[in-house]
Amino acid sequence: MWQRLRRRLATSPRYRRLRKRLGRFRRRSRFFDSARDYTPYLGAQVGSASFIVSTSDKNIGRELVVGGDRKEQRHLAHALAALRDAGLESPRRLMIDVGAHIGTAGIAAILEFAFERILAFEAERENFRLLRANAAINKLDDRMRMFEVAVSDSEGSAILNVSSPNTGAYWLVPGGTEGPGRIRVPTARLDHLLPTADVAPEEVDLLWTDVQGHEGHVLAGASRLLAIGVPTVFELSPRHLRRADGLDLLVERVQQSFTHLVDLRRPGDGPLPTNQMTTLIERYQNYFTDVLAYRVGL
Repeated sequence: MWQRLRRRLATSPRYRRLRKRLGRFRRRSRFFDSARDYTPYLGAQVGSASFIVSTSDKNIGRELVVGGDRKEQRHLAHALAALRDAGLESPRRLMIDVGAHIGTAGIAAILEFAFERILAFEAERENFRLLRANAAINKLDDRMRMFEVAVSDSEGSAILNVSSPNTGAYWLVPGGTEGPGRIRVPTARLDHLLPTADVAPEEVDLLWTDVQGHEGHVLAGASRLLAIGVPTVFELSPRHLRRADGLDLLVERVQQSFTHLVDLRRPGDGPLPTNQMTTLIERYQNYFTDVLAYRVGL
């Protein structure tokens, strides 16, 4: 019986496609791992976008080369579909990308989802260099304005932990001090940064923020955007939010400013009222998701 089943699987087109994909994944994985011995950078093609990635980045850079995919593109598609279903489809003039890393969300927003412009913020210098390079190689440097700053709820500086091999997992340490794996970076509020960039809140059609637990602080410094209900996507990682003293702050700002939430890992579940945010927090105690927050009826 097992032999017949194996023979049937071996002749299945779906099984052959799966084996082909798995073989390609393994070859690319070995290639990426060995490339670190020869070059600091590689190129990756993801849809219509090209990216330069660091071969020392074992997470996002590796995923782009090996899998040719990132969750930002999937979650952005889910967010825009949910806004359309809620009757909030926008002209997609400007998206703000906080924690832009090397540009995976912002570049996709223009090339795949027809946003006109991106305002991007990234605090770590090497990530910022790759962000600028990726904007240039995709011929978007005239449509993306980029700032090397950490967005927060205050003006000044803070300590960024850069000790992780995942270059997308750097995080602002509450009350931290400089030392091995920790650097000081400038901080600013979106309430201050938007006038500096000559951007009116009414021009912004989507706020996207992924900052390893600092999301509540970002929203606390974005009162002008929240006052007019700009739809916002934020990463929800309860573990990281607690580490950064930001969980209560995020819940407070979201419940004050929005009416509905959509879990972008499970968009088919439909929207939740913001007073049920604890449902998502409990669901992702040991994991994370991106959440769309929007406002209707106020």
